[in-house]
Amino acid sequence: MKRQIAVLALLSCVACYSADPSVGTCNVAADCKLPDGGPFPGATCTDNRCSYACTKVCGGAEACVNGQCISQGPAIGTVTVVSPAPPNWARASDMMTVTAVVDDTQGPSGAVAGQPAGIASATLQIQGQPDIAGATIDTGLVRTYTFTVNAGTVQASDSETPVDFTILATDNAGHATPSTGWGRGQLLIDRKPPSLASGVTVNFGILGGAPPQIKWFPYAATGDIDVQVTLADSGSGVDSASLQLMEGVNRFDHGTPTCTAGQTTQQQVCHFTVAKSYLGAGNQGRIQFGVVAADKTGNALPGNTAALGIDGTSPTITFSVGTTGTTTIYPGAGTDCAADVQACGHDGSHFFRSGDGKYTFKFKVDDGTNGSGPDPNGSTCAIAGVSTCSVTYDTTSGTFQFPAELSQATVTTTADGTGTVSSIKVTGKDLVGNPGTDVTLTSVAVNRVKWIRKEAVNLSTAPVLSEQMGLVIVGGSVTSGDSIFAVNTMDGSRAWKAGSASPAVGTITGSLAIDSTASTDTSHPTPVLYANGGTQAFAMHFTTTGVDKYCSQSPSTTSMVGSPVIFGGGASAYAIAGSQDTLVAFQTALSASGGGCLRPTFYPQTIPNPSPLFGPPSANGSTIYWGYDNSSSSNPTDLGVMSIGFNGVFESAAKTAKLGFAPTAAGQLAAVTPSSDVFFGVNSQVVFYDYAPDLSGASGASYKWKSQTGLSSVAAQPLISNSVVYGSTKALYAFKIGDGTYAWSNPAVTGSSKVSAPTFASSAIFVGEDSGPSFGAYDLNGTNKWIYKPTSVTAISGVPTEATFGSGGVVYFGDAVGHIYALFSDTTSLARGATDWPRTGYDNCNSNHSNNPGFVCQ
Repeated sequence: MKRQIAVLALLSCVACYSADPSVGTCNVAADCKLPDGGPFPGATCTDNRCSYACTKVCGGAEACVNGQCISQGPAIGTVTVVSPAPPNWARASDMMTVTAVVDDTQGPSGAVAGQPAGIASATLQIQGQPDIAGATIDTGLVRTYTFTVNAGTVQASDSETPVDFTILATDNAGHATPSTGWGRGQLLIDRKPPSLASGVTVNFGILGGAPPQIKWFPYAATGDIDVQVTLADSGSGVDSASLQLMEGVNRFDHGTPTCTAGQTTQQQVCHFTVAKSYLGAGNQGRIQFGVVAADKTGNALPGNTAALGIDGTSPTITFSVGTTGTTTIYPGAGTDCAADVQACGHDGSHFFRSGDGKYTFKFKVDDGTNGSGPDPNGSTCAIAGVSTCSVTYDTTSGTFQFPAELSQATVTTTADGTGTVSSIKVTGKDLVGNPGTDVTLTSVAVNRVKWIRKEAVNLSTAPVLSEQMGLVIVGGSVTSGDSIFAVNTMDGSRAWKAGSASPAVGTITGSLAIDSTASTDTSHPTPVLYANGGTQAFAMHFTTTGVDKYCSQSPSTTSMVGSPVIFGGGASAYAIAGSQDTLVAFQTALSASGGGCLRPTFYPQTIPNPSPLFGPPSANGSTIYWGYDNSSSSNPTDLGVMSIGFNGVFESAAKTAKLGFAPTAAGQLAAVTPSSDVFFGVNSQVVFYDYAPDLSGASGASYKWKSQTGLSSVAAQPLISNSVVYGSTKALYAFKIGDGTYAWSNPAVTGSSKVSAPTFASSAIFVGEDSGPSFGAYDLNGTNKWIYKPTSVTAISGVPTEATFGSGGVVYFGDAVGHIYALFSDTTSLARGATDWPRTGYDNCNSNHSNNPGFVCQ
């Protein structure tokens, strides 16, 4: 095949005007063009008009001289590049042939006037290269010259740009073809290989694995992976037969790649198929491969690398919990506890039963160094008893984590409070979905104990709790020193102590009480801690670091009885305190040096002689109730319950219900429980009574019901929760509030002499007993859920105190040698019903008062 390069055919005449030889408009001569748009040699620009001196456009080898076209040298006719075999592009190793026809028939005269001088030579010129002389076997004035071109010499390395050339001839008189008549053409020489226009694209798959990340695919016996390559070649074009993917010396793809046109005419988009079974079943690996390609002249695509992964191996899941050398380490001994506690649930080998969400269980999903890696979103956790468990992936450590919050976990604990979670299971898979073998642990250790503290005080009544200040406060009997201790609920550290001086409270009578109702009155700040001690009632303002102000008030010269009663709350609150013969109501007048409290008022105004013996007071609404004993040998039945209204002052006279017996527990006058009715126990009869709220004129036979006989001695005033009346004796009994019949067929717990008053939560009742001694949780039917019975230095002494239930499901109680226990309970707080009296002190503040508007326990 020959490629023809036509010499410019000049028109015989362009705008031949006899009077105005103008051939177009112009600004300069270069603006003048031939009809084909090419340069117009010899044209001039005069007065913005193109002019030409000759009447026709002269030929390429001619010049316009004196209005005549005069030949300047031999004319170059047809130029032909003899192309190599398809694809018509030469290789660097090829010798190329170019032919040109040289015509001197119209050439200028030589030695003989009027006759052309004849052709002497023809030359092919390439810029920057030596001239190439033509050869011919022809004679005469028209000859065909042949030029031989070394393709590798005239084309630059790594280039496929067409090489321009020109051909001119010289006659025997030395006349040369003018530049306007040169023959011109291009040589197609491909010395540049194809290129990857946009790298290698592995379609679909999942990006992951060790850096640098690549696309991963699961092993499959059938199915292919699509690898896409965009190849660019502006020369001879890509040879489709050369296309392969190679892993080293092995062909990686299979079948024939398919190629389509790319975004430009020089590009092709080719798709290769790789079998997902390439590595074989059970294997995984990162496969590095290269694209092999060449153009049609044999220039090979430079070396290149790409990679993809095939994963047919399951990962290994590692999950263990221990003290060292495991994926999860227990919190260190003493962590989250004060240094001076007697025991800490974080002992180095246990999690807290609850509240350890800030710690995490950790496990690993190991897919090896040549696998797709763990799926960050592909792991799960399941804790027995817990409805929701969420796993997160920590990229820094490469571990999966989930909170060690075990409050809802199914746990079996022993008498010392320690136990195990029934099961914790983790799962995981690699990035392409291969699952690992699940790991289930059944020995993760927990501790019901949060902390245990011991103070030098004999505790016999329930702690009070200030949730807003994070304090549990206890008081008791002492022979000397402080009798009140405030402990930080968070870690069991002592916040402060008081009672030995300023104020000198001494042994606490009954329970402490707190008014935590907010007050902005600087003369009556809150919170205020109330306590009965000796013959005085004390009101103490406290902070997180101690008691800073106080006042005191004596009802009479006789000893205090029971616990204070709080009326109202905040700046306007009154406290009601009782001695053995008098009630006193007062407001706070707090100062650092103490002194008397504000506005004391008394009942009775004058103490009779003989005076009845008063029991501890309690209140419902505006009415205060207390038991009395005015019996004598001559009047042995003058016992019962008294009540009086209070609204800033006492009513003038109390109402007396002479029953022939009085509320008693443990051989002493005890508080009544003024709920929907008035409930109390009588120790001598070993029964519990239900009386109407208005006891005026009542007699021993006018009760609504009394409990069945056969009980042991009464240990505490009855408590009421969810329409059940609970009586603490040697055992805990439950009575239906409507008729006093047994709500349980058997008592919940039995002690050697007595059990504590119960504490109620949403799904459990907590009570202590003195035969172990122990403290336990029972369901609402009286069935035991767990028992806590420590030994050694933390052993419970005597009957545990009534417990106080705090936030986070922690119960607090004490014992006779000053232990203060904080245990995780496995349950949540219980909303108090309108007719409930759920604690001996009514609420966690021991306000001792139901239906008390304006009071807030917080």
